[in-house]
Amino acid sequence: MKAIISASAIVALAFLSLSTTPVHSFQSGCPTNGPLSCPTPTMAVNDCCVEVASGQFILSQAWDVNPSVGPANSFVISRLLTDKCDGTFEQNCDASRDYTGISDLLNAQGPPGFLSKMQTFWPADAGNQDEQLWEQVWAASGTCLSTLDLSCLPAGSPMGADAVAYFNATMNLFESLPTYQWLSNAKVLPSSDQTYTLDNLISVLQSTYGYTPAIECKDNVLIKVNWYFNLKGSFADGEFVPFDAPQSSTCASSGIQYLPKTTTAQ
Repeated sequence: MKAIISASAIVALAFLSLSTTPVHSFQSGCPTNGPLSCPTPTMAVNDCCVEVASGQFILSQAWDVNPSVGPANSFVISRLLTDKCDGTFEQNCDASRDYTGISDLLNAQGPPGFLSKMQTFWPADAGNQDEQLWEQVWAASGTCLSTLDLSCLPAGSPMGADAVAYFNATMNLFESLPTYQWLSNAKVLPSSDQTYTLDNLISVLQSTYGYTPAIECKDNVLIKVNWYFNLKGSFADGEFVPFDAPQSSTCASSGIQYLPKTTTAQ
């Protein structure tokens, strides 16, 4: 297990052990009945229990068909976008926590089989490396979350526990959104010749989940479904509170292709 740790981070990391105690179930002790992360609270709050740095979250699920990425019967995680409740965002907030060896961290500290799940449902685009993607995602977004600051972790947490908590919480959120299954249950299936209307796709997902996503198309081919959330409590184990997409879908009103994947890539 490797990590890039600057000299300035040595003191901050002094309390971290090098054990491989699983942290996927660690509890922040934060309530989930406090203020929402957006709009950013104006009163004094505990930054470990209220996300004040990146309060709005967009879970973007990808449907890649050429080449195929991920299982033939599931969307995959494209990214978890964060912003500061006003459309702006920060990136790469703490270079001392730009961990490498993310796979080792997930194997050592994640739930059983978690690395395999990440490889299946949060893969890099074809031709790229999963490990590189995860390192970039964590460094760019995860290090900017106030509730995953090192000072917010339970005493004795192993090095990298913040990153493992980030990936575990994101995967849990993804698994609560079985977009492919919701569409399939309504007979909206990938097809080489059938097309769909935007109203049809939105209606199925909104009526099933209760909230409206934004759907992305490229050349009127469905490529992503984006779900929007605020947060109550810590990112590690708080409650993601959905809301209707504030952005419009990028697809045309009709003739949308939802193409089958060409392989059953895992």
